[in-house]
Amino acid sequence: QIVLYVPSTRENEETNPHRMGLEEYLGTEEVLVVDDMPEQVEIATKMLTKLGYKVTSAASGATAVEIIRKKGQAVAAKRSDRQASEGCVLAGTNGGFAAALALKCETDFVAKNADFVALTQSILDKALEAKPATQDELLALVIDGRPISEHITERTGITGEKT
Repeated sequence: QIVLYVPSTRENEETNPHRMGLEEYLGTEEVLVVDDMPEQVEIATKMLTKLGYKVTSAASGATAVEIIRKKGQAVAAKRSDRQASEGCVLAGTNGGFAAALALKCETDFVAKNADFVALTQSILDKALEAKPATQDELLALVIDGRPISEHITERTGITGEKT
């Protein structure tokens, strides 16, 4: 799950009388801070670290994507022995070619996620277009400049589940 936090202003402060206590800000989750201004990254990193979060930072969107890819590879390696019994199954045809695709994951929560379903659909679309004969051929097909296998590994890093 990815949660995006953006800065807020104090313009409408009086319309929201609820004030959060410090304990409501505390956490232990992993946070990726992305900003091209080093000062902003430093401030956010120090603040989040003091609140208990594990912080990783990136100076650009491209660097952030690379961090997520590497995390996906590490998560995939750690979770290789786990059972992936949920997932998304889609099927389609293109002329005389038919394909059924099952992209598996560990929980139904991830299986029902719109991004997970969209990845499954894009893999199916590519399979119907290229008509691979084996799973290895399918995983080597390229979507958006990267092999399908990398997209799956990246999704593992995002969800934290074996895919």
